[in-house]
Amino acid sequence: MITSKITKLGLAVAVLGLGILAACSEDNVASSFSETNTGKPVEKVGTLADMSASEVRKIIDNNKLESCGSKVKKAALAKEADDADTNGVIVAQPVCETIYALNMDTRAQVVDVEGKPVAGATVYKGNCDFDYEWCQYVTDEDGYFYMDNEMYLTLSPHDLKYSFESMQLRVLSADTSLGANVFSSFASANVVKIDGKLYAELKQIVLEPLYTAKLYLDSLFVKIDENTPENDKTDIEEWNQRWSEIVEDKKDNVRMCLEKEGGLSYESHYDEKKGGYPLKLYPCQKLTEEDYKNGYVTLFGLPEGKYRIDIDGFWCKYLPTLVVEKP
Repeated sequence: MITSKITKLGLAVAVLGLGILAACSEDNVASSFSETNTGKPVEKVGTLADMSASEVRKIIDNNKLESCGSKVKKAALAKEADDADTNGVIVAQPVCETIYALNMDTRAQVVDVEGKPVAGATVYKGNCDFDYEWCQYVTDEDGYFYMDNEMYLTLSPHDLKYSFESMQLRVLSADTSLGANVFSSFASANVVKIDGKLYAELKQIVLEPLYTAKLYLDSLFVKIDENTPENDKTDIEEWNQRWSEIVEDKKDNVRMCLEKEGGLSYESHYDEKKGGYPLKLYPCQKLTEEDYKNGYVTLFGLPEGKYRIDIDGFWCKYLPTLVVEKP
């Protein structure tokens, strides 16, 4: 049931040991037991926010981070790293740009609008692509998917302020008739223990009806007329040339990406209290030989709304807007 996928996190230089977190939770947080449909015992430990702050402070106090770039401090921390295993805290030599991070195994449940678990749904994390298995997960019979060693909290060594991470998740049911494109934040995550192993449990992801749209490839050629601004003509000609080469050569691995009107980008610094949904719908859809043959592509798994189209990262403002409506 639990996947073996492991995410490589180059920025993480301090990791919270599960042993430390378990000890903290057992001493300070009330817990209760429940059971999944598969019979595995689940212990509800508490909220992630309640348990993390003291552990972050421990790491900072233990490592005595006084000034960024100190050679003496770096040498001391390098020595500490050799002895850190017994503490359950992994320490690496810091630099001024270092981000200290805490990681934890994570799970979330996918349900329909009636609250029933959705089994067999595929979950894509971040800017995952159809070809990338390492960032895809499939829900089990209880509607849960599991992710290993996810970064849930980061801390700046400059001002000692920490912030909870969020991640973009896009979910498609097995028949792609239901789905969601959401930000999931660790700020409101709970902690559960399953067979003695701790997980950060994110909010339920509720799937809603999705639709398909047919987009004719010829409609992506842009016409130039007397109303076209002179300074835009060069860009349009460049786009038409690029698109013509793609269609004529029936190029493989061309990705058609959609951005939803009114969405938020990662650069918007998603705020769970303010809410919002991601701008881009990942994964981007690949054009196939069948699409070239038919002269159109059927885009699936889309919520209602208006979408901007970009092809392999190239966007022309004169391209048509894709409108998706309930039939």
